[in-house]
Amino acid sequence: MNGIKASINENVLEVEGIKFRKLINVRKFIDETTKKYEMKCGQLNKSENLLTKQCEGENIKIYFEIKPERIKPIKKTTEEKKEESKETQQSKS
Repeated sequence: MNGIKASINENVLEVEGIKFRKLINVRKFIDETTKKYEMKCGQLNKSENLLTKQCEGENIKIYFEIKPERIKPIKKTTEEKKEESKETQQSKS
């Protein structure tokens, strides 16, 4: 995963650059992270531009803030499209 940045300020760990394609992957990430510390979590709250969840354990509290961002597929060039159509035509023959 390239582009991941982490910083610690006054007992707050901020991590940027992790992207998830689906909401289920967000839930899985939170569950795996909190399972290590045997934490109990509240509900995942959804607003238009932010997902939040608070989890608490013994001497630790984690608050997740995730900003939804649409991951756009990489556009194919016209040459790649032509090659792909040729391959599909050849496989049909």
